[in-house]
Amino acid sequence: ANCLNVIIIEPDLAKVMPVFLVHALNSDCVRKEIQRDLVGSTQHVLNTNSFAKAIVPLPPLALQREFAAFVEKVDKLRENVRETVAKMDVLYRSKLQEYFG
Repeated sequence: ANCLNVIIIEPDLAKVMPVFLVHALNSDCVRKEIQRDLVGSTQHVLNTNSFAKAIVPLPPLALQREFAAFVEKVDKLRENVRETVAKMDVLYRSKLQEYFG
């Protein structure tokens, strides 16, 4: 049976923006640091002590806000690209149908 354990993080919102924290925790440098403490042969186990040792860079809130604004722009651009690709796919399929019946 699969067992799911959850670690709940309650950041101090006066010091860190949640968007920044999520991306920081998913960054390669933090992930590598956390993975060093993984134990177990087929199923890796990360205990809370290992997680607590992870060093997450914490720039001033102004830089975190700037990063969050950048992430928002990138997310909007990605969505626009996805929509455009979907529209082009519909157009492509309709032209295939038109030309090759």
